[in-house]
Amino acid sequence: FLHAGRAFDRWGVIALIRRGEPTIVLHEDTDAAPKQDRLQLLQAVQANLSPIFGLVDDPAKTYRGLLTRYAARPPLCSVRDDEVHHDLWRITDPAVFRRLQAVLEPKALLIADGHHRYESALAYRESLRRQQPSFTASHPANFMLAYLAAFDAHDPGILPTHRVFHELADWSSDRLAASAAVSVTRVADEAAMRQALERWSDAARPALGCYAGEGRWAVVSLAQPEPSVRLDVELLHRVIVPRCLATEGSPCGTTEGSPCGTTEGSPCGTPVQPAITYTHVWTEAVRQVAQGLGQAAWYLRPLTVDEAVQPDPGVHGRP
Repeated sequence: FLHAGRAFDRWGVIALIRRGEPTIVLHEDTDAAPKQDRLQLLQAVQANLSPIFGLVDDPAKTYRGLLTRYAARPPLCSVRDDEVHHDLWRITDPAVFRRLQAVLEPKALLIADGHHRYESALAYRESLRRQQPSFTASHPANFMLAYLAAFDAHDPGILPTHRVFHELADWSSDRLAASAAVSVTRVADEAAMRQALERWSDAARPALGCYAGEGRWAVVSLAQPEPSVRLDVELLHRVIVPRCLATEGSPCGTTEGSPCGTTEGSPCGTPVQPAITYTHVWTEAVRQVAQGLGQAAWYLRPLTVDEAVQPDPGVHGRP
């Protein structure tokens, strides 16, 4: 596939993983509404309809080498989707199974895409465990379909999922700019936004691009560094949503370091949760806002694996 004008190939297996293993690593916060939607889907169909996408550290290319040697034979099928070419092989050799298990068992699995599906699957398993006295470790609900991709220093990392906000009352980019939690730099166009974000990448600090329609482009960053906000997605969901989208007029009554981040008794407001559309295609996010189908499109930058696995003091049990 192509990314940023360069060609990459990515190798992996589609397999079952055991849910809840400590070696499964998450790097994103999740929202209640999408998790409830995916839980209801699981309860209705009682099956995994799509694999989550995970990355397995493979600096010596041992895992990749095992797969490429097996793929010397013709693929079962080949499919081209736009600029992405997919080849699929079926593995039937028990000896290959054992070699793959030996390579993968000691490694951590970083979830690149599928956090909501994974956490919904955990909730589904727990609901069955409570309902079924005969529930055992071999029950199918303990397992989940996953694509386990090898990555090394040349991998493009975790490509972003952009967001579009909808259904916000009294939304305006001016309201965002008035927040003390963030710094908003207005720019002329998309090219200027991308150039500004490249400078933030060099500084290794979180920053987001924002398109609010009618030619309103901006770069949004933290007003002051915060240890629990390292990633672009954390800036959006830990700072902008809970602090910058609150309705005015109600006292917060929280202390420094709370989700609101205000001092005792200060005016903060009631947090507002927008409806959110997720898309991997930035032009689609822009189109939605330009056509009045959304209010703000948020541009997230690609995430390197090293960035994703740094210790995170803000979320217990996550990197």
